[in-house]
Amino acid sequence: MELKVEEGKCSREEADVLINDQINNNLTPPKMVEVVPRFHQCLKVLEKIFDSPEPPVVKVRSTKCLVVVYGFVDASGSGFGSTLLVKGNIQYRIGTWSSLEDENSSNWREFENLVCEIERAGMKGWLEDSTLLLATDNQTVEACLYKGNSSSEKLFDLVVRVKMVEMKYGVKIMVTHVSGERMKVQGTDGVSRGSLRNGVAVGKEMIEFCPWAKSVIDESPQLKNWIKSWAGNDSIFLHPHE
Repeated sequence: MELKVEEGKCSREEADVLINDQINNNLTPPKMVEVVPRFHQCLKVLEKIFDSPEPPVVKVRSTKCLVVVYGFVDASGSGFGSTLLVKGNIQYRIGTWSSLEDENSSNWREFENLVCEIERAGMKGWLEDSTLLLATDNQTVEACLYKGNSSSEKLFDLVVRVKMVEMKYGVKIMVTHVSGERMKVQGTDGVSRGSLRNGVAVGKEMIEFCPWAKSVIDESPQLKNWIKSWAGNDSIFLHPHE
């Protein structure tokens, strides 16, 4: 039923009704089920997760956050780049893809760049007791991490690598989508092309390009008047505490 909901073959409400009917009727699950092609891949992932001799601590919500690391990652054509704000300093990563990556999709390149950056940051010791906020202009990357899965075997492997970094370094990783225009003015789009002429590369503060604490109205005040133009002047705009 969950698969049917995911594929859009039935609504969430219809699935809940059918699932509840099965529970209430005490239906006995089958003793044998058909193995799907990805079953072996899932077993390999579980093997990685349970490889540690001691159960790993997975942070869902930290009681303390000593460091917030902000960063942007981008892959452009044959190049890739990233910028991280670590302890007040901007850390750059610039490179080009080899011919071995020619057969991979642009989504894979964007995702691979992000994963390599957080793996590098972990090895450098930048992620201990921290929350990492990363921005990407690729919606597929954000969707894969939000869902925690992908029908693409290569993208799924990258999701697993992100989870392994979280487990290994005790970091909470949050990835959000931003527009390509924001990526340009922030400077990482240029970094991925080998150019250090925009945004943080010329001395601007990273936090200027990270408006995630703002509401949509704070970010675009004209939006309120536009909503009132068709919803009425008596419209009530809620706040988080409400």
